[in-house]
Amino acid sequence: MVEEAASKTAFRLLRIAILSSIFSILLFYHTFHDTSWTVDTNDESILAPHLRSDYKIISKEGLSACLLVNDENPRLPEWLAYHYHVLPLRSIIVAVDPASRYQPNEILNRWVPMGMEVEIWEDADYLGNQGGVCKSTVFEECLRRHRWRQTTFMARCMAELKNRNKTWTLLIDVDEYISSDALDWGRGAYKGAEPPPNAFPDFDKHETIHDILKHKGEAKPCFPFTRQLYGAKEDYNHTYWRDMAPYGFDDADFVTLKYRWRASKNKVFVNRWQKTIIDVSRIPMKDLIRSFGMTVHLPLPKHCAADPRKFRTTLLRANHYVDSYESYSYRKDARSHEKENYEKWESKSKGATDEMDMDLTPWLKGFVASVGKQTAKKLLRETGVFVRKEADSRRNATDTSS
Repeated sequence: MVEEAASKTAFRLLRIAILSSIFSILLFYHTFHDTSWTVDTNDESILAPHLRSDYKIISKEGLSACLLVNDENPRLPEWLAYHYHVLPLRSIIVAVDPASRYQPNEILNRWVPMGMEVEIWEDADYLGNQGGVCKSTVFEECLRRHRWRQTTFMARCMAELKNRNKTWTLLIDVDEYISSDALDWGRGAYKGAEPPPNAFPDFDKHETIHDILKHKGEAKPCFPFTRQLYGAKEDYNHTYWRDMAPYGFDDADFVTLKYRWRASKNKVFVNRWQKTIIDVSRIPMKDLIRSFGMTVHLPLPKHCAADPRKFRTTLLRANHYVDSYESYSYRKDARSHEKENYEKWESKSKGATDEMDMDLTPWLKGFVASVGKQTAKKLLRETGVFVRKEADSRRNATDTSS
């Protein structure tokens, strides 16, 4: 009798769990019924027309990226140049948010002669007929739609890149730059100034992130890594400060050279959550084309660990830049009401000025040496230039961090 009762209890609990799961799924689709749809895992119609299975491209040496942009033109040239040099980035799919006032096409097309495969997507390429600017007056609804746009783009983009025989794909934003202490910046990279002491591990050195992944990477296809937040503090009189830009360039134009103060490594809720780089060639297509359960920090829950390695043992990381208030408030999207809050920016920036380092500062010198000064000038044209239309009357503010 006891065994029979226990069996019935277990059965009831299992039934409740199944019904609860079904209810959760139905609730999710009810909530997002106007901004999502189901897909057949074998249906290639979700792929952009130029990237069907009959249009496969043999992968070139180098890595890929999926990038969603919205008024990112002032910082996009630096981001592209840095990752072209350090990753090395050789293939990118960029989706432009329809709320963006400025188009990145000219900046992106500069890289085609450099051997980079560039695809620029509109909403129809990955959202079907569900795209467009959020017209709701409810902030939460527009924010939810923004999150849905992010994860849907990541899913479709990774599927496209897998279809093109690509491998490692970087999933970060324009204000983030992937880095590692295993990067070799070359002799004399810091112009005679020893970089400040830090607690990062001493790795064997490699020239690119690709080399690091080949020699030091883990067996799993999803590689999560920590982020560290850099504030908007500038201190040109600091003991370790050196002008790192090569002749003809200015440190002040580049976030990776200008901002060298960051939050301490133990400030988890300041540095915030992980980002990832994923080898799409080792992920089944059926897991890539469904965005259900994805977040920007955990894009593939089935394949990605929920928490990255700690700073003292991490192989990769992303330097995340708060940047100036002008940059912080420049974009118009679902989070604009927060981004336009000066006090919010000031608090975030001051919370990320505990320690100073020169982590990425040698990259520009190496980039200019590799592509030539004139080519570098063309590729980096208008870096850090914030153009504002007359209708854009957002408040400009001077950096008051200290």
